[in-house]
Amino acid sequence: MNSIKKKLSRYLSISISILLVSILLATDISVDTWISSEFDRAMTNKASLLETLVEEDEQEVDFDFAGEFMPEFEGKVNPEYYQLWHKNKVFEKSDTLELFEVNELPRLTVNLGGSKFKNITLPDGRQGRMIFTKFLPQIDSELRKKLGVTRAEFAKTQQPMEFAYALSTEELDYILWYVDIIFILVSLLAVFTIKK
Repeated sequence: MNSIKKKLSRYLSISISILLVSILLATDISVDTWISSEFDRAMTNKASLLETLVEEDEQEVDFDFAGEFMPEFEGKVNPEYYQLWHKNKVFEKSDTLELFEVNELPRLTVNLGGSKFKNITLPDGRQGRMIFTKFLPQIDSELRKKLGVTRAEFAKTQQPMEFAYALSTEELDYILWYVDIIFILVSLLAVFTIKK
């Protein structure tokens, strides 16, 4: 009788431990995925913000960037990077790219209006992530009205621009490791508590 009770108790504790560890593992994977997707979403939002600074009129394309409002693209402390291409030539790049020997971001192939993420080694040697997009510059509505054309008509004459934005993933990696360690500790604690 005692032996059946012990076996049943052991079976139950092993089953509950496996179930708890599975639930915690699934939760850990979900949290890691959510954190990574939030990081990508923040990158997409910043890239989109920078793209809105590109305007085109009938003479030229202009990038209306002011570094004093975004010091992360000018200084050496935790630098971020961007680069724009127009007509297959470098149009503009962040001052932070000029600080290092490797002063170019890689170009990727994407469709107009599309974007692509890639893990890269940043010019400063840190591990990073880059988003690459292809878009048409903005056209002022007053200019379109003056020329008597619609956005679609003006777009037919435009040359697409390519844009790359990159930053370090060190902080993201630290957060993901921290979350993983917490889940491992909670799993171990749960298993030892059930065994007692």
